[in-house]
Amino acid sequence: MTPRKRKSRVYWRNQGGTLRAYFDGRDYRDVGGRREPLMAPGEAFATTDPDVATRLAGERLTELEAARRRRAFHGDTAAPALADFARLHLIAKKRAGTVTDAWLDATQQFLARAIAFFGVERELDTIRVSDVRRWVAHLGTTPARPPRTEGEPPGRPMTAATVRHHLNALSNLYRRAMEDELVLPGYNPVAALMEKPGRSEHEARWLEVPDAALLLAAAAGLPPVATPAGEAIGAELAYPLVATFLLTAGARRRCSDSSWTTCPSIVASSRFGRTPGAGSRPGPRTASSRSGRSSAISSARTCSAHGSSARAGSCSRPSWTAASRC
Repeated sequence: MTPRKRKSRVYWRNQGGTLRAYFDGRDYRDVGGRREPLMAPGEAFATTDPDVATRLAGERLTELEAARRRRAFHGDTAAPALADFARLHLIAKKRAGTVTDAWLDATQQFLARAIAFFGVERELDTIRVSDVRRWVAHLGTTPARPPRTEGEPPGRPMTAATVRHHLNALSNLYRRAMEDELVLPGYNPVAALMEKPGRSEHEARWLEVPDAALLLAAAAGLPPVATPAGEAIGAELAYPLVATFLLTAGARRRCSDSSWTTCPSIVASSRFGRTPGAGSRPGPRTASSRSGRSSAISSARTCSAHGSSARAGSCSRPSWTAASRC
């Protein structure tokens, strides 16, 4: 016989002279509903607070309703755990080949932080918008990198752009879960978040391939410039030096040499091979940006082949433009 539905989901039991709250979910017995104590997280006994009991009963009712909808839609009451599906999601992205290995590693780190916060066994359809909002607040106080040595003070907190990358990674995971019909259509607590961390607008810190080609052409025709030390620096030094910076994606320590004691300021203040929005992570995120960086490196290799024997004007601007399009 179907149990009589209560006017309230919360009822009280006298236990040792103390009234404790219980939840009546017997009309959801098909998805595991029953009479059960309403215990706050970290507590061993049912709560005695009416407000806490009302909140816990509402959360439990939401879980049972979601389980019933999932059963009607998929024929199953179990949703995959976040950690298990994150592993399958990363494998699928690797097989698709739409992102670089560097960005795949970064995505794995983003999802690992999500798993550490929400829990390894947390089911996908139990993560709510309020949970995501708390995760955003947590990331905003998390150091961007862990201490490298014991006793080292924590680094700066994550920027808004880095937090946004974490949200995008989790949202992308939910899109795959919808595609695989593991959650209900449209279920994405990240997409439902009204206010997300914005991307800061700032001057670009990288060079596009055409800009790099123009810089190489200018270095090839650089007239001798007198330094404060009385040395003359011209195309013989600037030309291979700029090409080497392009080849190594702007790594100054890899361009250092005893014979190169001076670095042009335009080169020292530039960065190459970085992706917009990727923060301090080197390398592009997509296959299209990888091909652009490869073109820049191809252009740099062409310049480096001339070495220090290059003379001003020995390589004309059209040749650099052609090389950058290879």
